Amino acid sequence: MVANTTRILLLTLLAAPIGLAQPDTSCSHDALNLTVGEYGASFGNSARHNGLRFNWSDNCLEEINGFNLTIWKPGNAMTGDVNGLAIGLIGPGAGTIKGVAIGLGGVVTKQGLAGVAIGGIGVVGAGDGIGVTVGGLGAVSDGEFVGISIGGLGLVGSGGLTGINIGGLGAVSRGDVTGISLSIITTQVQCMEGVVTGIYNRVYGRQAGLSVGVFNHATELRGVQIGLINYVEDNPPGLRILPVVNAHF
Repeated sequence: MVANTTRILLLTLLAAPIGLAQPDTSCSHDALNLTVGEYGASFGNSARHNGLRFNWSDNCLEEINGFNLTIWKPGNAMTGDVNGLAIGLIGPGAGTIKGVAIGLGGVVTKQGLAGVAIGGIGVVGAGDGIGVTVGGLGAVSDGEFVGISIGGLGLVGSGGLTGINIGGLGAVSRGDVTGISLSIITTQVQCMEGVVTGIYNRVYGRQAGLSVGVFNHATELRGVQIGLINYVEDNPPGLRILPVVNAHF
């Protein structure tokens, strides 16, 4: 419940400033291309380009290699690959972005991110986010975050969280968490290996490592809980709920 609520909240906050509620459905590829061979500068919504590309709003892309600058929100058909440096005053959007993506509003992909993604409001991806992901309010992925992932308000990696994960108010995953996961209020994951913190830490499957919080709850523990209340379901009766420290190896 908390995972779904957090995800919906972040998507609402991130999508509205980027303008996804009213997408441009035009797939026109009108552009002025100044090229020598296969390289040069492009002004407009060119489908494919190598070099420098400047466009008002990206839509129906195929492949862009090099530097890509956009002014307005991405269109409805966020397709294709952007490889290199993608910068958007509102936010870059594509099927996949590999390299560095920076948006004052946010960064949005439909397949995945690989590299460095920084969104002033947030970062939203349907696929995996691999590398460094920083969202001012939050970062949301239907896939897995791998590397360093930071969401100011919250972090949601439905497919899992691997590496160093920081969610201001919460870090949530339906998949496994491997590494270090830090949040102020809530960490909810399926299974974890490493360290998690939060006022409330809930591991629905197997916890292997350390959890630190006010209330720690694990279905199966192979490690240590430190907190005001520590609940381990697979401990013997009498040792399932303990104050300060609970453990099972």
